[in-house]
Amino acid sequence: AEDLVGLGPDDALLVIGFRRRPHILREVMAMAKEAGAETVLIADLTASRTAQLATVTLRCHNRGHSLFDSYAAPMSVLNYLCSAAGLALGEDAVARLADIERLHERLDPLVAGSPHRGGAKGRPSK
Repeated sequence: AEDLVGLGPDDALLVIGFRRRPHILREVMAMAKEAGAETVLIADLTASRTAQLATVTLRCHNRGHSLFDSYAAPMSVLNYLCSAAGLALGEDAVARLADIERLHERLDPLVAGSPHRGGAKGRPSK
């Protein structure tokens, strides 16, 4: 709710919704539409009601011949969108990502080379 209350015409919402989409997803998208925000939906081929609420729908095949669905195509689309946004934002995006990486290294003891683990290249000290 805290993130939705300030949505407006200058905002865009990236929504990811595949099979077994929760009902709240449609409600969140409806609220974004009412607020005038643009909505990009990344979904499988079965999305219909949620797709009607989106400004843009990017459909990805994820059903295959194996036991489990594959999310390789949606992850590639997401990677492309994030990369394109980063390029559009330029140095601000690069600086923010560098700041985030520094915080991860400081806070996450599992990051290779983290001082919390000791040793070179993240190997525990003896």
